[in-house]
Amino acid sequence: PNENDGATVYRLRVPADVLIHYDTTTVLLRKALDQEVRATDRVLEMGIGQAALLSLFIAKKKKIIPSGVDLSPARVDSSVVTASLNNIRANFWVSNLFSKVDGAFDVIFFNPPYVDTESGRKLNLSKRLSLESDAAWDGGVGGTDIIQQFMNDSARHLVSGGKLIVGVQDFYVGKDTIEQIAREAGYYIHRVITGKLNPSMVYILRKQ
Repeated sequence: PNENDGATVYRLRVPADVLIHYDTTTVLLRKALDQEVRATDRVLEMGIGQAALLSLFIAKKKKIIPSGVDLSPARVDSSVVTASLNNIRANFWVSNLFSKVDGAFDVIFFNPPYVDTESGRKLNLSKRLSLESDAAWDGGVGGTDIIQQFMNDSARHLVSGGKLIVGVQDFYVGKDTIEQIAREAGYYIHRVITGKLNPSMVYILRKQ
């Protein structure tokens, strides 16, 4: 595509043929990353989505080289193209959660699928958002299946003193639920980031 025909999101140029999805959680995660990521941090984004907006935003802002994975090869491809278009160095590859991830990171962040299966299908989310599959939103029966798996598998990929950053809409998954899942996975809520008129919440988690 003609690179001049694309959109600009978070001061990033996005190819014209890339359909961008971002929600209130994406907006709040951007705020959280700006506050929590240091220039010396090794950062991994779980589920980069189309164009890896958050990873590339924080790469540009903090002068880091982020890593990021996604279940979808198409989303990884679009993210690689977007990074190149913006002259940003980043490492993106296909992985089902941590299945293809090696090493440990100072910060791992995730805007997980947290809509419960029944609600998402009633809302016809995949069709409404032109998604290739339900995987981008489907969090399972209670909306927490992916979050639980992510937290349970994350510990060996987080350095001592590192942090998980997880964003969800409170309507679907409340604070008490996040606190319970975190505790069972060996984490505690260190900090909660909110935004005015924003229904999402971002949790900064540390190891117990």
